[in-house]
Amino acid sequence: MGFALAIHPAMGFLAMGHALDKAYRHLKASGDSLGYNELADFEDFSRLIGFEKVWRFDEKYRSLEDQE
Repeated sequence: MGFALAIHPAMGFLAMGHALDKAYRHLKASGDSLGYNELADFEDFSRLIGFEKVWRFDEKYRSLEDQE
């Protein structure tokens, strides 16, 4: 069709919705999260969403909190 770029804005939301549905169905059926092995690693997820900036901020200003 001559396009150099295609944007798929709904793909992430649909994938997320599917993942949430599976996770909550498991939780409802079993009553807990045991045995559900499709969760992201917490540290990897934290890095994915940019939480390393918060860790650096905390490290930088932690000494100021200790001075109070």
